[in-house]
Amino acid sequence: MKYLLPLTLFVLAGFMISCSDNPADVKPGDIQIEATETALKVLNGGESAIYYFAVERNLAARINWAPISEKENEIKVGQSKQISLEDLKMKQGDQGLFYYWTAKEPKPGDIRHIIVETE
Repeated sequence: MKYLLPLTLFVLAGFMISCSDNPADVKPGDIQIEATETALKVLNGGESAIYYFAVERNLAARINWAPISEKENEIKVGQSKQISLEDLKMKQGDQGLFYYWTAKEPKPGDIRHIIVETE
């Protein structure tokens, strides 16, 4: 029982580190997200293609998902993509989570996130 608290803190710290916004090949600010009335416009200004998963923030806490790196969720270097708020189960005033990674088979520490505010 005396090891439960330190173990819990260690696991939580590892989770927080794995969700930071600084992957090695995508610097802060390289991924730009603009919320419009009907979509999120994502611009990849980094040096590597990214793959993404985006969802409404409250829904993210209730679903079980795994990263998939396919053409459908890829944004190449210098390109942008519009993602419908309806597809993300979002509406105006919601917060969203935009998860992204660069590896075809990412490790948990490779996945980063950005919190998105809709207007």
